[in-house]
This record gives sequence, structure tokens and C-alpha cells, in this order.
Amino acid sequence: MNLIFPPWVNATGLINSTAWPTDEELQQVINVTHQYGGIAVINHIPWSYPRLYDIPTLAELFSWGLDYVEVVNQDTFDFQSYRYALENGMGVITGTDMHRPEAGVNGWTTLIPSNYSEEAIFESLKSRQTSFLYDAIGSPYYANPAVTVANIILDPLFRIGSAIGGYFTYETSSWSFNDGWCYPPHMVIFWDQIGIAIGWFAISFTFFEVLRQVLTYFFEKMRKRHTMKKSGMHYSENDRLLNVRDSDAMND
Repeated sequence: MNLIFPPWVNATGLINSTAWPTDEELQQVINVTHQYGGIAVINHIPWSYPRLYDIPTLAELFSWGLDYVEVVNQDTFDFQSYRYALENGMGVITGTDMHRPEAGVNGWTTLIPSNYSEEAIFESLKSRQTSFLYDAIGSPYYANPAVTVANIILDPLFRIGSAIGGYFTYETSSWSFNDGWCYPPHMVIFWDQIGIAIGWFAISFTFFEVLRQVLTYFFEKMRKRHTMKKSGMHYSENDRLLNVRDSDAMND
């Protein structure tokens, strides 16, 4: 949840919460935010609900006074939340959630403030006079760094690391912005994929070992044949010289 306070309010220390607040604590946070003229926003519901359990529904949050719901996060359009906001008069807002500079921008929040001051923009948000633009393809943000010699040298190691990283994942929950993760992160190892990889490695090793043995046998046989042929030519030359000498001796 994001809390947006008026520009003239110093919100430092106003909200006291834990990494995993109770329903009553969430309601208290929304109430305190409203007491100081602020706005409460719930973010990326499609991302949060599958990763968390026992969290309030959007309807419950709205009944507690929630002002806005994020309907676009990166390239995800939350149609269910958007429809709920339209039917119940909630404000809609977007977020780029740009964790990497090469990520594109898919959503823009639109509003019509009286001017471009912080106060006017906040008042427009406060009155819920917002809409949004959504582009499924996204607007590219070109921020690719130049390739250096170090990148080229270390690239094989990066690729090996990426390949190894495909056999495990580090699962986390939502970040509480208070005491760290809401739930302790933990590692999940894909043992079945590791077993399959080991099987393919064994098959590949067996194949190349058989191929090596076949090629070794073939080249060894060719080498012996070549040696025998070369030895036969040597014997034939010696016989020819002996015959010439015998013929010369008979002539004498």
C-alpha cells in the first residue's frame, strides 16, 4: 500500500506499522492518512494475491476507505480491479514498477490539474480526477550500456550462472518497507529438473564416449592398414632390386 500525503504535510513518523499488519492496523493506517489529508493506494493486486495469504480483498479495503487502486503495473493490466473501481467510484492509477533500466513503460496516469505545481497535482489526485493510458507493447526505454572488454571476457561465466540459476529460485513475498519481507524468503530447488539434466549429461557422455571409441577403432584400423601397405611397398622394392642383381650376375 502506498500513502500519498499533501506536499505541505511532513508525514515522517505518522504511520507506525509492522511487516504483517492486522486488519485493524490497516484500517488505522488509512484513517490516519485521511486525518492528514492523504490518499491511500493499493498496488499490483495480481502480483500480491498469489504470493500472500490471508490479505484483505479489494472490497474490504474499499470499505475501510481506500482511495485508489493500481490498474496497470509494468505490462500487466488488472481488468478486474479496473472494473471494480468503475463500479464503485474508486480512483485508478498506474505504476511503471521499473526495476531495470531496460524495461519499457506500459502505463501512464492522466489527470488535469489547474497547473503543474505539487499542490495542484495533489488536489487533482484527491478529487479522483484521473484516468490512464495503457500500451500492451510498451514504450521502449533505451538504456543499454556499452559493451566493454570485461563484458566479453566474463560473458561465458554470466551465461553459466544464468543456466545454473534455472534450477532454483529464491521466493520472496511483498516488501513491507518496515521490517523487511512480510514472510521469510526461502529457496526452492527444482530437483526434478536437476535429475533430468543429470540424465541428459549421462546420455551425452555415453554418446560421445561411444563415438570416441568408434573413431579410435576406425583410425587405428586405418593406421594399421596404411602401415601394412607401406611395409608391402618396401618389400616389393627390395625384391625388385634383388631380381636386378640376380639378372646382372647371370649376364656376367
